[in-house]
Amino acid sequence: MYRVATTLFLVIFFAFPSEGRELTAANLERAANFAQRMQAVYQEGMALSASMDSAEEYIDSFHGGDIDQGEFLETLDPFLEQMRADVDGFRTSYPRAPSPPSIGSEKHERSLEGLAHMVVGLGGLLDRQLGVLYRLRKAALAGDDVAYDSASADSLALVAEMILAENVSLEGSLIAVAPDHPQQGFIKAVIGGNEAMAVALRILEASFRGEDFDAAEFALGVETSLRDAGRGIVEGEKAARQMLRKLEGKFAETDADRHGARFIGELVQAYERAFVIERDILEAERGLLDYLRGVKAGTGGSDYAIQAVVEFQTELEEQSNARLEEQNIRIEMTAEFARTLQTLQE
Repeated sequence: MYRVATTLFLVIFFAFPSEGRELTAANLERAANFAQRMQAVYQEGMALSASMDSAEEYIDSFHGGDIDQGEFLETLDPFLEQMRADVDGFRTSYPRAPSPPSIGSEKHERSLEGLAHMVVGLGGLLDRQLGVLYRLRKAALAGDDVAYDSASADSLALVAEMILAENVSLEGSLIAVAPDHPQQGFIKAVIGGNEAMAVALRILEASFRGEDFDAAEFALGVETSLRDAGRGIVEGEKAARQMLRKLEGKFAETDADRHGARFIGELVQAYERAFVIERDILEAERGLLDYLRGVKAGTGGSDYAIQAVVEFQTELEEQSNARLEEQNIRIEMTAEFARTLQTLQE
């Protein structure tokens, strides 16, 4: 099986309001700290998911005849036992979504609450992912290709479900971001890219279920999502430029004013870097679209479609890591800005 590595693009919803008056510095820090906490939980859960992705690749190798059965069981079974304990531990540690802090803004609190529910909801998805591994193990040992392909298809469907579940949370988060803030465009770009990824995963799922697929229809779905992502990038870049223009000609009367101006300047630079990454991701996704346009349904091209998606995922992995790194930088920038602002206002 060609395994597509699970890659979710968690976006911290909170964005510092463009005018800086919607939240106090103390509440801003509370929101950023909560977002960082949820980010840590998310990364913990996705590390477990990535480990299970690797285990699925290992099972694929055995299924393909590359590994001796004795070595296979000696390696896999202890891993599955440990993973069972780790997934149960994750679900026990986060049985329910924590309540966001009171920050004086209902819409921001709802946004943070949605983030918490999405992140903690990973527990159930991880449990299902582990269940797929056990099914793959059983089918591989029995030499049951039909059962193996069915489990593989369910694995791909689960990845698509994870991605689309994130989009639900991201769409809900837009209410907490000012219309003229670059984060609006950034979130829209990520949503569009996620939708394109989900469409590509459906191609793989259909292949493993032995179903014909209309590649032209799939390509149209990807194209629509990518158009939305591209529009989000353009809107976000425009908002970043406008944010800088608002600073021009303004006189900073206090240290707090000067600190705020520096923060906005640095934040705009951070978003500029973020949108460069988004354009790279969009280019990779358009390469996949170009391939899908050339595949015809029922012509036996599904194996090539699978390989094309896998190559796309390999290229995307480095870009998504860069996206996550920049995201963490923006969150820490916001938290540090709030801490310093509180000191200056004392």
